[in-house]
Amino acid sequence: MKTIIVLIQSNVLVAVSALALTISTQFQLGINIYFESYHFLIFFSTLFIYNVHKRIMLLNGIKTTPSENYNEYKPSLKVMHRCLVIALGGIIITLFKTSLNLVFVLIPLGIISLLYSIPLNKGQKTFITLRQIPYLKIFLIAFVWSAVTVFVPVINYKKTFFSLHVLSIFLERMLFVFAITLPFDIRDMDDDKKAGIQTIPLRLGVIKSIYMAVAVLVLFFALALAHYIYTRQWLILSAFTILFMLTLLALIHPKIQNLALYHKGVLDGTMSLQGILVFGCYLIRPFFNAQ
Repeated sequence: MKTIIVLIQSNVLVAVSALALTISTQFQLGINIYFESYHFLIFFSTLFIYNVHKRIMLLNGIKTTPSENYNEYKPSLKVMHRCLVIALGGIIITLFKTSLNLVFVLIPLGIISLLYSIPLNKGQKTFITLRQIPYLKIFLIAFVWSAVTVFVPVINYKKTFFSLHVLSIFLERMLFVFAITLPFDIRDMDDDKKAGIQTIPLRLGVIKSIYMAVAVLVLFFALALAHYIYTRQWLILSAFTILFMLTLLALIHPKIQNLALYHKGVLDGTMSLQGILVFGCYLIRPFFNAQ
């Protein structure tokens, strides 16, 4: 249990989730799954950005979970700093092994991600961060995650950028990430209210926000259902059906919602779950093709 907590606190799980979603896209595009340098660049970049974000939050005295504050987290700061060093080293190594086309895509997305939480200071004046723009926070997260994990593989494998298939994958990813991110905004309502950040839960309230998350998840599955029936990707449809049911359970079940690791463990874990389920489809695909 302690190891799992360390992996979650140090944002290794969320970095694995970014890698898992990228691999999922690869299979959805009909490409054999194998690792390239850009996979590791995405992993290390995610690990670096999320630890930078968390470090800034802690330095500003902002809780990152309801039961977590700076003093409680202090014993694990050494782990976070080590992850930052490892991530930075990994970025430098993989950056030179990744094609320039992908680097040119990832750098702007990385800058946007950093500006999400890094304030720009000039004297006594503090400029707002991207997360402080009203209602932008959740849409920004959904867009960046989808752009990185969908468009980067598309560019790498020279697939048609604006095909219906690719755009469907991108929209599905945005809807899914939006649905699982909304409970984070519910969790952060008190801190967002104090900081003057306008979010959907502060506008709608907790119950309506949960309904909204469920509605967006249902929309995600409806789109996936139509998409993969049309493309006859039955194994992927099976994986997404399981993903939908388990994620829906995570959104509405009170006992799951009360778990200590609900947000950073369960909800973030659903992204890794998608990769695991799709990779499972990849492994069993030869048995179906042989029939």
